[in-house]
Amino acid sequence: MGPWWDLGLVLTVWLSGFMVERLFVAMMAQLRFCGSKQVEHFYCDFSPLMVLACSDIGLLAKVVAVLYTVVTPIFNPDIYTLRNQEVHQALKRLLYCKATE
Repeated sequence: MGPWWDLGLVLTVWLSGFMVERLFVAMMAQLRFCGSKQVEHFYCDFSPLMVLACSDIGLLAKVVAVLYTVVTPIFNPDIYTLRNQEVHQALKRLLYCKATE
């Protein structure tokens, strides 16, 4: 697990984050808004924008719910496992043995 492995992990995380945000922006761009077009927040989050939307937000709400309740908890064990030094050593041994065979 050298610098190329680390670079691959970083690029994977960044690209997947951009893809998720692009999905949200594409879905939000299709919504129609009525009433006040001012969001009374310093940080523009999705939930205040969904409150202002006049169109059906069912699909967007489902996507947000799935991402926050299913996808994120699935990756948590992997993230915390990769922080463990014993797992790092085991992966190094496993990858080194496969490379020499």
